[in-house]
Amino acid sequence: MHQLIRPTPYIVGMHLHRITPVIAFHRIKVLPREATKYKFIMNFTVENRIKKIVSKSINMELSYFDQLKCCGPRVHSSCNGILLIKKTYIDPSILLWNPVTGQEYSLEVARRSPSSTYYSACGFFFHPKARENRIIFIYGEGQFFKSSVLSVTSTVLRVLPGFVSHPPDVNRAPIILNGALHWMVDDHEYKRLFGVLPHCSNSIVIFNMDQEKFSTMPHPGSHCASERRHYCMGLLEMEGHLCFTDISRLPR
Repeated sequence: MHQLIRPTPYIVGMHLHRITPVIAFHRIKVLPREATKYKFIMNFTVENRIKKIVSKSINMELSYFDQLKCCGPRVHSSCNGILLIKKTYIDPSILLWNPVTGQEYSLEVARRSPSSTYYSACGFFFHPKARENRIIFIYGEGQFFKSSVLSVTSTVLRVLPGFVSHPPDVNRAPIILNGALHWMVDDHEYKRLFGVLPHCSNSIVIFNMDQEKFSTMPHPGSHCASERRHYCMGLLEMEGHLCFTDISRLPR
């Protein structure tokens, strides 16, 4: 379990040195006669002389309340070979799974207060100075967005000071680059809390890992029309650069 939640420097270095891109996809299968139990199956492509698919799976159980929430369990992000699986779209309950060793570790994060909304993991990363895996949570508290950071090693949850002006899209994994995590803004949640859509000048949300502070920046190109389409935009990393995609501008 120690290597699952806190990889040694040797393990991390070996993983980063040997890492090769793979294609992975998952599916969920309901177990016979067990309406709340599921088999979570991950399929990985293995690049060898002949490309083949390797399957790994774990069993998980969802309560009736979990099943009523939007979306089912799915992989949100990965860090040094460990997958972060979110049981539902807006729930702090998560599962860490190492498909190579088969180790798994469940985390149940209590809401700060009954009024907390939108409480969800939005980022999973390895802090280079603290040498530990950390998870970022974002949630609504009254008329503001707040955030907290969980140390997976100590399971200590720290509420970050101040407020988050723009919520990141928790449905997509962040792009980690140059010591920071990057997401597109969540238009829906911003409008739900403030009654208006976020401006394009604050459409990319950034979290600095060392300072543990959020900031924003504009997306490339011209401003969106009156109907924002930030959900059609995405971020990716390519050759050490942060890149931007916008499928809303594709010809129909």
